[in-house]
Amino acid sequence: MLSVDDEFLNKETWLDVGFGEVVMTVHYHRGLPLKRTYTNGLSDQDDECTKVKDLEDVFSNQFRKAKRVTLFFNAPLWDALYEWEHEKGEWILKANGRGFA
Repeated sequence: MLSVDDEFLNKETWLDVGFGEVVMTVHYHRGLPLKRTYTNGLSDQDDECTKVKDLEDVFSNQFRKAKRVTLFFNAPLWDALYEWEHEKGEWILKANGRGFA
């Protein structure tokens, strides 16, 4: 996988990748992580997030308490891992690859 540090995720991006899934994980200093999976734009929970900007609104308290927050787009022909940069308030591309197919 290619590691890149300077590309930002558009906050208007939909949480949908077709046949794959989008996984948000909030890693805390202690305890179990908070994880949400979005398939076809729908959450595995009842959080009603459909875009990246919604995650920032709904989970802002969790983001502030987190050690690390990641967003993984896993599609058949591509994948991308973004990490939330607290100081910049942006999602930074950390790695991308060829997907699961």
